[in-house]
Formats: sequence, structure tokens, C-alpha cells
Amino acid sequence: MRWPSDKNLKKINWALYGVIVCSGVYLIIAPFLPQITFKISNIVDMPSKTINTQKIDRNTNQLYIPSVKLTKPILDGDSPKTVNRGIWRVPTGSSPARESNTVLVGHRFSYKNPSVFYHLDKVEHGDTIYVSWNKKIYVYKVDQIRTVTPDTTSVEDPSDEPKLTIYTCTPLWSTSHRLVIQSKLDKVL
Repeated sequence: MRWPSDKNLKKINWALYGVIVCSGVYLIIAPFLPQITFKISNIVDMPSKTINTQKIDRNTNQLYIPSVKLTKPILDGDSPKTVNRGIWRVPTGSSPARESNTVLVGHRFSYKNPSVFYHLDKVEHGDTIYVSWNKKIYVYKVDQIRTVTPDTTSVEDPSDEPKLTIYTCTPLWSTSHRLVIQSKLDKVL
């Protein structure tokens, strides 16, 4: 076996060095990319607190939060691992049609899973949230925003009134607490 020359070894070393530097830069910048793109998109196109309901796709179960420009499908599944694919509707909770507590969960940030709720902390009291569910549109108004510990499972309890509970980990890049957004049903279209 013939060893590469010193010149070729230097090229290989520089290439490996470049790969290591690029990987390091990616690992440092990746968590901030959603924040940067969100700020740029807000400069170009200011977010609205509402949406034209004619533009909502009634054929797929989706969550729409116009104030943070979120439009994502709602996934059903019995396994908590479903959350690794996007927004998971907790099966022990309700659904919008059953008029109790519909619970939606998603990751805030993950290198390998969709970070669907990265901007959930920007949702404000009074914001409108839309859920397209089984060809109907459910319009909710945010009435409570709070932070709880992971063992506070009461946020998933059934309710006498129809409501929507959305939660994710907080603070960003931590699993120490949960950011909980609760909304009351305003109307069904």
C-alpha cells in the first residue's frame, strides 16, 4: 500500500478541518434559524391575528395560528412517538367535534424532529386559533397562557366546555417546563 504524499495529506487535513468547522457552525446556528427566518418574514409580510376562512382547507385536519404564521396538519396516533412527526392530538383528550378539551402537543425545538411550536411563545391572549377538523372550521380565542411543570397533567383533563389546549416544552431548548396555551371555542364554521 502506498501512502499519500505530504501535499495530498495537507489537502485531506484541510478538507476534514472544513467539515468539522461547518458541522460546528451548523450545530450552533441551527437553533436560531427559525427565529431569524421568522423575523425576516415579518419584515416582508406582517402577520395577521386572523385568517380568511375561505383559504382554510376543510379536507385535512390542520391547526392554523395566524399570529405566528403556523399552518400544520394534526396527526392522530396512539403512541406518544407520533409527536416526533409533527402536531399530535393526544388520544385521551377530545376532538373539536366532541366538545371537551382537545389537546395538541408538538416539539418546540429538535435537531431531528419537526419543531412545529418554535414560536408558540409569541402567541398572545386574545389571538385567534383555527382548527380544520372533519370538514368544519373551529375558531378559538386564546384565553389563558401559562407555564407548568411536566407533571401537571391537569391541562389534559376533560372539560365541560369545548376548548383547545396546546402545549410544548419551555424554555427553548429545555424540557424543564411546559408552555400551555388554552383557548375557548368562539364559533364553528
